[in-house]
Amino acid sequence: MKKSINQAFGRVLAAYRQLEGLSQEDFEGAAHRTYISDLERGLKSPTLEVVSKLAERLKVHPTELIAQTFALLETDKMRSPQSVIKYILNNSTKTDFTYTNKGETFTSEEVEKAAILTNTTVITLAMIFQQVVGISLFEVIDKKQTGAFIGAIFVSNFANISSHLALNPSQTGHPDLIPKEYLNNSSVINWDQFPHGGVEVKTSCGNLKTGVTNNLPVGDARISFLTGLDWKGHHQYINNLLALFWDYFEGIPTIMSAFYSNKLVPDDFSNTIPKAGGGRTTSVCVTKKTARNKLINNWVLLPDLPVYIQFFRKLGINY
Repeated sequence: MKKSINQAFGRVLAAYRQLEGLSQEDFEGAAHRTYISDLERGLKSPTLEVVSKLAERLKVHPTELIAQTFALLETDKMRSPQSVIKYILNNSTKTDFTYTNKGETFTSEEVEKAAILTNTTVITLAMIFQQVVGISLFEVIDKKQTGAFIGAIFVSNFANISSHLALNPSQTGHPDLIPKEYLNNSSVINWDQFPHGGVEVKTSCGNLKTGVTNNLPVGDARISFLTGLDWKGHHQYINNLLALFWDYFEGIPTIMSAFYSNKLVPDDFSNTIPKAGGGRTTSVCVTKKTARNKLINNWVLLPDLPVYIQFFRKLGINY
């Protein structure tokens, strides 16, 4: 028997409430316990004002509840209300997550929170796009654009979480995150060489075996076909790099791991300069093995999934 929209919303509401560890009584002020019970049983239809109040108590955007409701109606399945990836954090005393010469540092917990928020946001956006347009968002944008999309969401989340890092207001965008104390300092210029600290964020979905790229459908996990990892940029002056690796997990691009190094130098990057008259192609700089070793030896977080751990160990990670 097909669910009604009220029944679908009720199931979504109950799932989110349980995820937050709330009882029906905990919504007092937003809605009475009896009303919450009626909603969860599909007996009442909430107004937009009620949906907004419920979402605030559940610490999500109202759009997420609505998107989940229609996803359940259309597919009879509800995606997990949060990123289902569980991470292993690197809290070793040997790690170095500093990003200024003053010793300011971020934590693996901050990166984890930003990654989880990013994964959850991507899930929600993918649901909404599918419902409105009728096709997968990630069939519309290519993998390079997907990486940039994930990176931009992560950087925004990281800036909101961190008490010391902010989005770089510079048009060059290098690095992506800068120490907040410099936001209103007009004398601070030329961020490209990180003279005042900061963090550049790059994403990668790994390198595939020859011949696999065109045959692997969008949404299929890439991990079994990967030969290595590298990250690309447009210059060699990236000192502090937070390198994210993403893969398709349950069909959705998901941040799987993060690595960091504040010891990168120009020689850690290849530099391909476009030929004269070769069109508008810009220079491409790719991390070399030396950069990758610096990054994986100072890993931030890994997915608690054996197939990924096995891959990272082949790359030389010490876990």
